[in-house]
Amino acid sequence: MRALAAMAFSAILGCSVQIVPETPELLPENNAQSYVLDAIDTHSVVLLGEPHLGISSERVFMSSLMPYLKQHNVESIALEIDSAYQQQVDDYLASGTVSDAWFFKNTSYFSVIESAKANHLGIVCMDDIRYHNADNRYLADYTMFENIKKIIDNNEKTIVFAGASHVSETGNTLGGLLNNLIGEESFSVILPVEGAKNYPMLSEYYSDYRVIDLDNTAIGEMLDNSGFTLAERYDAAVFLPKL
Repeated sequence: MRALAAMAFSAILGCSVQIVPETPELLPENNAQSYVLDAIDTHSVVLLGEPHLGISSERVFMSSLMPYLKQHNVESIALEIDSAYQQQVDDYLASGTVSDAWFFKNTSYFSVIESAKANHLGIVCMDDIRYHNADNRYLADYTMFENIKKIIDNNEKTIVFAGASHVSETGNTLGGLLNNLIGEESFSVILPVEGAKNYPMLSEYYSDYRVIDLDNTAIGEMLDNSGFTLAERYDAAVFLPKL
C-alpha cells in the first residue's frame, strides 16, 4: 500500500519516485553475518578463506553478505578469478552475458557472482592462474596482493573471497603481504565447514554460524597442517553448517 501511495503521489507531482528494494534483515541467530559486517566497518580489507572443497557452504555464506555490503561502504568484491576473465565478468555484471568460463558453469561459485550482480557490486578478478604451481606460488599471491593494493590506494574497502591458504597471514601469502602493508587494517577469517576433513581437530567446536576470535583461545593455539597455529594464520574463524 505504501508503494502504491508513493507512486500516486509522484503522479500528482508530475515526477517519478524510484522504489528501492528493502534490504533483508540479518538472521537473528546468524551472528556470523553481523560479525563480518562489523569487521568491514573497522578494517580496510576483510579476507574470507574457503578450503576449496567443492561444497557450497562458504559460497552461500559469502552470497548472504552481498545485500548489506554497500551499506558498509563496499563497492566491489575481490574473487580468486584470473584477471584475464575481467572483461567477461564485467560483461555479465552489465548485461547478464555469460560465456563458457569455468565460474559460469560451477553452480556454487556462480551464486557468488550472481549475488554480486543482483546487489550492484563490482567484481575484481585478482588472480593469475599462470602461477598456480608449487614453483610460482608466491607470484600468484603477489599478483593478488597488487590487485588488492590498487583498491586500498583508491581509499576503498573490499571483501576478498579466496582459498584459505591465500588469506593466511603467515609467509608470502596474500594475507601475509597485506598484513605487512596495512597491519591491523587487514582482517582474515577462516571458514571451516562442519563435517569437512580439512580441519578434523575442530570437529567438537562446530555449531551453525559460530564465530570465534582466535587470539588467546584454545582453538587459536591449535596447530594446523602448516605447522602454524590457527591464531598465527587467521584472526577469526566462522564455523559453517554443511549444506
